Amino acid sequence: MLKVSFSDGLALAGIVLALHIVVLDKADKLKPGPMLILLLILAWLMTLPLSLGNPWVADTAGIARLARSLLTVSLSVAVFSLIGLWIMPPPVPPGRHGIMATASTATYPSGTVIAGIPWSKRFTDLRVSIFNSGPLDWEDIEVTILPDQPVVAVGQVTSVPDTSLSASSGTDITFRMELVQDGKRVAVPLVLVATTTGYRMQCRKLSRRQRIEVALALAALPEYSTGPPAHPRADFGVFDRAYAVRLKQDNGLSNWYGHGSDVQGRIEDIYLDNAPMPKTVRVDGKYLSEGTEHLISEAVEVHDLIEEVIPVIQEQIRHSNDVQPKHSSR
Repeated sequence: MLKVSFSDGLALAGIVLALHIVVLDKADKLKPGPMLILLLILAWLMTLPLSLGNPWVADTAGIARLARSLLTVSLSVAVFSLIGLWIMPPPVPPGRHGIMATASTATYPSGTVIAGIPWSKRFTDLRVSIFNSGPLDWEDIEVTILPDQPVVAVGQVTSVPDTSLSASSGTDITFRMELVQDGKRVAVPLVLVATTTGYRMQCRKLSRRQRIEVALALAALPEYSTGPPAHPRADFGVFDRAYAVRLKQDNGLSNWYGHGSDVQGRIEDIYLDNAPMPKTVRVDGKYLSEGTEHLISEAVEVHDLIEEVIPVIQEQIRHSNDVQPKHSSR
């Protein structure tokens, strides 16, 4: 009958505990933290009696026993250290937060709605995704998304709860216009129709291995003046359907104000036909991870994935045609 000593049984239990830790961590059932490290240390301590009491060590004496004891303990420490490194990946360092930006000027069918935005053929579809690929949850995320082209509207594509999108601090100013005619003040209702000052995204929590995606409708606008343009009419044309005014800030960023919409829907006449293609998007902000604040500050290059892959496909087609066997007729 096989007899198992106490040290053997304890070591076996420690190995089983270590294996359970690895399996549960890879199955995403454990949250990385101090408790996980303590459990791993406990598993190592359970194997220590076997490391020091096995026959290879116990049957020697003096310097030889000391050397073999140090060797077996060092090996066990190395093994459990490798397990710890495997299940405890380092946190994502600041500035490497998994941000991707893609854009497309493709025309969508009439009536298309993207992230709650009624789409126009004059819009560019810019998508900005923020990935939490690290081992810990993020909380109290607050970032400003700033493309290098005017933004008409924004919306969330994903369904991350407790997320809000609003005009940045340089955009949420109140703009009022009044026209004085024959001593009477007439209000001119104008709303924000485009901005280059960016939009602020606030999110209560972004779990590990989760992403949040935002759609931004971009458009090109004419070079509007900073005030009512010279106009022969008494009202300066401010009540025209396609009227808009541009307000420049000291930092070079701008807001455009117009009538927004009417009974026919969104007034698209104020935007140019040529939808712009952005080159970069700035993402600046912060988030908390286990009480520690991390900063985000990146200028992300924008890619048009379809446009970039089309030349590759065309080249492959040409190459395929070149290597086709040629048949000669007699």
